[in-house]
Amino acid sequence: MDNLADVFDKDEDLYGERREWNAKYFGLYRAGTPDWLFDGCLDEEEYEEKTVQLVDDLMAESKIKWRDLKTRWARAALRLQMFERLAVKTGIDKTDLPITPQAIEEAIALLLEGLSRPQAKARDASQDQFVAALNHFMDRELAANNFDLLMGRVMYDQKINFMGIIKTTFEKGRPGPYTLDGRIVMRSVSAQYFHPDPLAKGARWEDSRYWIFAEPEDTADVRPRLPGRGHLVKPEDEFTLKRKAQEDDYRKAVGNYAIGCRERVLVKELWLKDDRKVFVPELDENRDEIPVATKIRQFGSERKIPAVRGDWVKKYPNGRLIVTASGVLLYDGPNPFPHGEPPYTMFPARIADEIF
Repeated sequence: MDNLADVFDKDEDLYGERREWNAKYFGLYRAGTPDWLFDGCLDEEEYEEKTVQLVDDLMAESKIKWRDLKTRWARAALRLQMFERLAVKTGIDKTDLPITPQAIEEAIALLLEGLSRPQAKARDASQDQFVAALNHFMDRELAANNFDLLMGRVMYDQKINFMGIIKTTFEKGRPGPYTLDGRIVMRSVSAQYFHPDPLAKGARWEDSRYWIFAEPEDTADVRPRLPGRGHLVKPEDEFTLKRKAQEDDYRKAVGNYAIGCRERVLVKELWLKDDRKVFVPELDENRDEIPVATKIRQFGSERKIPAVRGDWVKKYPNGRLIVTASGVLLYDGPNPFPHGEPPYTMFPARIADEIF
């Protein structure tokens, strides 16, 4: 392939105003091209290895930035456990120890007393009936997700990790309200599992290049949730829970379950802003591509080549999501949420420019 700088004038951008496309020069950048070919890999296996490595490298980059802070969080949690055990062993009233989990929970209970649930408001009288139905639906969904208890957990994380996080997703196959298929699921996520962009300009998603959430999950949950490649996931000893017993108890039982053992794996979600573009050809009324002749400059001379008309569009207009576990690429594609952001809501304990 000829050098692209020699093919086009230097004042013309590859992703700019030029709307013609030629198979010889831009074939790899056309919509529908396999990801491994688009990224210049030799095959799918090489592409998967590089993608898994990308997630690991970005996570390592984030860990270096926030290692000291998260270490202090872990030490604070251990101190809470130590005081809790001290109260149990010595018989001291837990309320006399100001930094026990019970003391924190009592402080949170006071905050929860006046907490109201989210409500929609009508802009004019014509919306009253719709807004009433919407609030009824919202109340049912919040109740199904134990909203008050959920916010209590968020506030607890604010006290311990200076940030609470709620993940809101839509899970198909689960019974929803009014006999609908699928339901909204909200749950608390520890800030320990959050690995933000260390070079972010601020605490918002708009200010970041990427967010990573790495959370241990049961292999029995990962495999059905991500069918196809989920069966390739193997449990990791670092996250697998084992009961103290004889070695014979760790024998395999029916299916994927094991006696005295809860097999788990670290699932990594990389929410990434990917600004690469692909060419989408323009079609006529018969859904055929529109041929044109475009000029290129090559080796100091200008000549015409056959091309088709179209536009350059973002390959991932709502962002990109990559999911890996135990070195296996489970998902690599567009962000499934139309709002174009990760499905996480942050509740920082203080106002600051940085995420933590």
